[in-house]
Amino acid sequence: MQRHAIGRDLLVAQQVYVRGSAASRELTTAERTRLLDLVKKSRGRASNLSERERRHVRELAGKALSAARKA
Repeated sequence: MQRHAIGRDLLVAQQVYVRGSAASRELTTAERTRLLDLVKKSRGRASNLSERERRHVRELAGKALSAARKA
């Protein structure tokens, strides 16, 4: 179950960049940069990130996703 959750978060993170939607505008420039760095580092696999990095992706993706739902 946990594996699917981080996979979903990585997908959300990728979509934030691809679509440039309200979700990406909710994140600061530093947060967007950090999220992009983590997505690149993961190469689509959560196991390529440390637990701390995975937690950070979840937090940023959650913030972006909640903003997108409001829009």
